[in-house]
Amino acid sequence: MTASHIASVFSLAVLLAVPAGDVAHAQMFNCAGTWTVQTRLVAASDATNQTYRPGDLRVDQWYIQQSGTALQLTSNAGTVAGQIGNGYTMVFAGAWDTGLGITSDIRIEGQMQSTASMVGTIKVNYYSAQFGYKVGLDAWTFQAMRSGN
Repeated sequence: MTASHIASVFSLAVLLAVPAGDVAHAQMFNCAGTWTVQTRLVAASDATNQTYRPGDLRVDQWYIQQSGTALQLTSNAGTVAGQIGNGYTMVFAGAWDTGLGITSDIRIEGQMQSTASMVGTIKVNYYSAQFGYKVGLDAWTFQAMRSGN
């Protein structure tokens, strides 16, 4: 798995939240649309190559669909479900098998700063598919600007 692919997978998960079940609040909380996202690697327990290290920046496009408090985020790495949480936050979480003897889980948490911007964190844990123990993690921060509806 290349650093670019890993970065894309990281950008797959975003967490933004509005009180679950609060339909009126969810209607006011409109995060649907196209977002241009810049991620920064904060920590990596094991670099995948020499150029993959804390401080690395990546840019991606996220497409978020919203139905009430349910969310769906799609990026070039795939699609993940999410939920509006408390306040103006979103949470996306998912798990996958890399096909390389490693499974991963990702959690993205985001906070709307305005109708056109959000910030947040992305955490990816890696586990041995054979033994189930944790073998690594990556942590990212992100800033996103709405770039379309």
